[in-house]
Amino acid sequence: MRFEKSNFFFFTDICYQTCFYLVHIFLEKKGGKFFFEQAEFVKLPIGEEINVLVVHIENPAEFYVIPQDDLLGRELEENEAKINDFCINNEGTAHDPEVAEIVLAKFEGLWYRALTIAEAAPKTSSYNLQFLDYGNYAVTSSKDIRRMEDQFMYLPFVACFLTLNEFEGRDPTAQETMEFKKRLQLNSPVKVKVLEFECARYTVDIPSLGF
Repeated sequence: MRFEKSNFFFFTDICYQTCFYLVHIFLEKKGGKFFFEQAEFVKLPIGEEINVLVVHIENPAEFYVIPQDDLLGRELEENEAKINDFCINNEGTAHDPEVAEIVLAKFEGLWYRALTIAEAAPKTSSYNLQFLDYGNYAVTSSKDIRRMEDQFMYLPFVACFLTLNEFEGRDPTAQETMEFKKRLQLNSPVKVKVLEFECARYTVDIPSLGF
């Protein structure tokens, strides 16, 4: 899930001011918990071309990117370092989250911010999660889930959900998905043109793909 630093830390802080909007946020818990309705994400500028890093691909209608920017990268790394220090030094207890609850969860030995999508199976204490700073999904046991802490919610979630314009309103075939994954590599930088934003999803064009 980690991005390649050589690709991510490429642009100067000037890009931070022009390519997207990042605002530190302060949210109130509901019953001691954070939920998706309170989540804030970095915002991409409609109608502009920007450089992004591909961090997760489901198919051409659902893939995730992070804006390439030094400042954003540093903030994300610092927040994740604090999350891991906290979870390692404060073992805490297993947490059975509610649907739509934002939590801390372990993935491949490291801790990240995640969204609870659903219980994986009844009475199993395992949950379908999406890691909101990268876009990837995983089934995670409650023993590897902790309740979210206020201090880790100041940074908006950075993974942006994109759909390639050609697949707006239709499901890609298996062949199209396979070809798309060949052309758009994980942890690779790419320039996208942001066309519109609706229902937490950006529709984009990527001329370099020739798709």
